[in-house]
This record gives sequence, structure tokens and C-alpha cells, in this order.
Amino acid sequence: MGNKFGFHSGTLKCKKIDFTNATVGPETSGSIFSVGSSWLNHRAAGSCGFKLMCSNSSTSGDFATMRLRAGSLVAGSATVCVNASASARANSHGNLYGVQGYAQPNGYTSTGNKYVCGLYACIDRTAGGTSDGYDWSAWIDTHIAVKSSGSSYLLRLSHNGTIANDGCITVYNGGRMPVLFNFEDAAGFLTETGDAGSTKAGYLAVSTPVGTKYIQLVTA
Repeated sequence: MGNKFGFHSGTLKCKKIDFTNATVGPETSGSIFSVGSSWLNHRAAGSCGFKLMCSNSSTSGDFATMRLRAGSLVAGSATVCVNASASARANSHGNLYGVQGYAQPNGYTSTGNKYVCGLYACIDRTAGGTSDGYDWSAWIDTHIAVKSSGSSYLLRLSHNGTIANDGCITVYNGGRMPVLFNFEDAAGFLTETGDAGSTKAGYLAVSTPVGTKYIQLVTA
């Protein structure tokens, strides 16, 4: 028996839902399937609100389980393609992850120098387009008002596997980036002066398990 969304019992058959002539309503906090601030509670361990399992047998191209597009048609407010949040609604809540990205090659062999990446971010501005703003492929920000009693950083790199890696960070430049870092505001961990009459130009403060250490900067 079918339903209004085109799904049938037995053999799964899906029909395209045509929104060509749909009228956008005034609701700002709801969506197509939920209204206002109504929550659908899931009590089972490991449950999820929406799940797609789609396999790919194509030998070329770029398969995606889901493709979302958000088009900015006029000058004005920001256009966000995906807004994902994990919010606490009780004390002693568990871990909160806004986004989890997994790439799982599992135990299979791969040839041809393929890339495996859990999270990929890219800016794609074609030739001819100009901007007087800023370009960041990834922006990591914090809006905390109360600091954690543990530690609070903008980024953590960790290794929970069983095989040693080559390192924490790899940088591929291609000769197009003249500097490694750009400090817009380094107050707090950057001392910009060194010994008078020398090439010493300051220090970068780095926290280590045995206390704060300093990386010397020199003038070329």
C-alpha cells in the first residue's frame, strides 16, 4: 500500500516529490515534516531520526547519498546550505557533536592513490567572480559564555587507532601560499618583541605537559 510520499510496502519504490508550484509559508521555525518547536522523541539506544542507505556501483563520477543546494538569489542575509546542531535538553547530558563525518574503507584494498577523508571543505569560486571579503575553507568558532572546568580549545587533533601515523598535520601548498600562518589577533600567546639589537623578533607561547614553552621568532 502506498502513501502520499510515494513509498510502497514490499518492493521499495520512490517517486519524485515535485515542489515546483509549492508556496512557501510564513513559518520560520518549522519545516516540511515538523511544525514549530515540536520534538519527536527517540528512546531506543542508537536510534536516529532519518536514515538513508544507498550503495554505488558506478565506476566513475562522484556519487552522493544526498545532494543539497542552497542558492543565494539576492543581496542580503547569509545563505546556509546545512545547519546542524546538537543541543542539550537535560542535565548530565552525554557528548554533543554538531556534525560527525566518517570515511570507512574498512578492510578492503584500494589502488590508484585514492584519498580517504572524513571531512572535506572547499571554496569554489569560478574565474571572473570577485570578492572584497574573506575566503576560509573552514571556520571554527566558539560562542561559549562559561568555560569548561576541563580544557577549552578551538581544535583538537587526536589518534584513537592502533597504527602509528606520519604526523598530525600535512600541508600541501603548490607554491601559491606565501605564508604558513596569518595572525589576525595573536594577543595572549604572541610576544612581538625580542632582544634589542638582535634578529630575535618575538616568541610564540605553546602549552606542553611540563608547562608553557616558547618558539623563537627571528627577523629575516
